[in-house]
Amino acid sequence: MREFNFRQASMNDNSKYLVDVPDDNGGRIMFYMYKNDNGGWKIALDLMPVWVPDAEAALAEAIEENFKTELMRRK
Repeated sequence: MREFNFRQASMNDNSKYLVDVPDDNGGRIMFYMYKNDNGGWKIALDLMPVWVPDAEAALAEAIEENFKTELMRRK
């Protein structure tokens, strides 16, 4: 089980998030997820552990849930 942290890349851009997660050695792995042309969330692939891209679907779901929660807070 890992804790992923999400930060919207820009206040005016809902299509890109910075994600960070601790690695097994206590360091941080940072990467971007972006919304593709089909509206799905994808990892901007760089050199990273295999388990990060494997978590893409779960991360996409977490971003969508966070976005909905933020919209509800603003109302």
